[in-house]
Amino acid sequence: MNEAAPGIRRLCIAIATDAPALFPGHRPDGPEAWGGLAAFPGAPSPRASLGAVLDEACGAAGVQRVHWVPWPEGGELGVFPPGIDEGRVVAAFTRELCRAVAQVNDAQVNDVRAGGDRVGGDRVGCGAVRLRLRVALHQGITRCDEGGYSGRAVVKACQLLDAEVLRRELAASPGDDLAFIVSAELFDDVVGEDHADLRRSEFRQVTVPGPLAGPDLLAWVSTRRSPAPVGGTAAPW
Repeated sequence: MNEAAPGIRRLCIAIATDAPALFPGHRPDGPEAWGGLAAFPGAPSPRASLGAVLDEACGAAGVQRVHWVPWPEGGELGVFPPGIDEGRVVAAFTRELCRAVAQVNDAQVNDVRAGGDRVGGDRVGCGAVRLRLRVALHQGITRCDEGGYSGRAVVKACQLLDAEVLRRELAASPGDDLAFIVSAELFDDVVGEDHADLRRSEFRQVTVPGPLAGPDLLAWVSTRRSPAPVGGTAAPW
């Protein structure tokens, strides 16, 4: 009889691309909601773009990239090793993720500049699309076996990522490229310390409906505009 995998507390970060609603055929509850950018002409491949963005962000933040799991429908889940400085990792990763997204979107603008000016929303020039991300952060008990990562922390991170309130937050902020949702537990531990890149005052508390008859989930949300890739500095939380 196989023993159950031990439960170990880890930081979990779940990330998905946000499919632009400007394009026909977009269904918020379908696969496009997780990685549908590639379905539209002129858009970058979401898997390739997201992977490149995460490589860049993790490298710049000094964060390991080996414990990231891509989803077939798009998006990725990062499960971090135990014993890390969660405040440092969360602050550095979110800062560098914003910068990496800015670099991708700046390249998109330059690629289509000859074809026309930016027309607003998610579309740029000749049909190119801004990369916009939803990011969920949580920490808790996880398990790892031959089937991959599991546990309540992984489930909760994915629930937060798929929360309607997070989708609405990004949709209501067309000038921003990232929407973050942080579980109440993690928020109290790391954001509540008011790191320079994680300012408590820039978040607002929300309630996410729980699964089935389960309790609702308390979390904190914030959106962030990508910094100017050349000569600019990151906007504060």
